[in-house]
Amino acid sequence: RLGLIEGLIVSYSEVEQFAETLDKNKELDEVTLEHIEIEKKKIMRRLEQLDGVNLFNEVREKKNQVIEKITTSIKTNMEKAYWDSIMDKMRATPPDYAVIIPLLEQIIIYIDSALEFNKKYVNDVIETIDLEFLKQKIEDNVVSKFDLHDIIEYILDTFIELEPRVRLDTNKKFKEDKLNTLMSISEEQLPNYLVEFFKCMFKRFENLVTETSEYRKLPLISDIINKKKA
Repeated sequence: RLGLIEGLIVSYSEVEQFAETLDKNKELDEVTLEHIEIEKKKIMRRLEQLDGVNLFNEVREKKNQVIEKITTSIKTNMEKAYWDSIMDKMRATPPDYAVIIPLLEQIIIYIDSALEFNKKYVNDVIETIDLEFLKQKIEDNVVSKFDLHDIIEYILDTFIELEPRVRLDTNKKFKEDKLNTLMSISEEQLPNYLVEFFKCMFKRFENLVTETSEYRKLPLISDIINKKKA
């Protein structure tokens, strides 16, 4: 019995993999899909007859857990490789701070996503951060942590303005800590600081953007909208 159940579970997985392959190659038409569903139902009926549905579900759950673990591991390794690459470039001689330009562009995209109904606000952000001016300073090799301080402070202020008021005190403390740390570190420590800053802000902005529908109902958003419309 267990051998039959195992064989049916394998057959079910093979049918699924076949469907995924066809779907990936854009070959999965409605007729084929219908036959695949019929085959899957036949296998499930046979599993029910053999009292093997619980075992089937256990195997599926374990498989999904393994897939999720592998996917998470790959994502983590890819992210680490990405940030390590940025760190290496900033630690080079001379340092290549041009790598922070795409990171700043991503911050602007997050702000745009949170306030896509208010392009004037986003344009103000683009104007204030002034990536072209920063690029020129980087190319001339004259950029310093003092130049970055103003941009980082503006990003933090913008983030705080977009956040719900209940987080105001926590966010102000976060801003104070980040700016104090920036001004206390050496130029050699700047790459580490910038990588950690952007990693942290990406997560915070992602959380902010995913809150969108509920978040826009909060009083702070109404204040911003009314202020910008005035």
